[in-house]
Amino acid sequence: MPRGSKPGERRGGRQKGSPNKTVVAKAAHILAAAGETAKAPSFSAYIRLFQLAEDYDRDLSAALAKKPQNRTEIAECRERLARTLKDLLPYEKPRLTTTKVQGDRNAPLFDLTMLSDKELAFLRRTVLKARQIDEGDDAA
Repeated sequence: MPRGSKPGERRGGRQKGSPNKTVVAKAAHILAAAGETAKAPSFSAYIRLFQLAEDYDRDLSAALAKKPQNRTEIAECRERLARTLKDLLPYEKPRLTTTKVQGDRNAPLFDLTMLSDKELAFLRRTVLKARQIDEGDDAA
């Protein structure tokens, strides 16, 4: 049985286009010579917003601890914190969506065959009294 990979087939090793040790070492050396540190290539907006909210919370705590308190500074800190938390909220708690429950002729939601004629008449009167709510209505 032949061993090894077929022509054009890759079985392992470094992915095409990824830097090898030499290239990474040269880049780190150049950055070190320039006085900069190498940063991670990935950036998470959620983590950054969370850190920003923590910073604003610390600023607010410091402003509240000051004697005498500066009401303008406290209001600004609260406003910055509120804006950041508002941006963070969709990541923490997803918005609820409405689900319209409906059936069709082939798959009804309810089996009404077990109801008596009197019960069906009551149901019909009740349904006719109810009004349909439009999609745009905000009836709570």
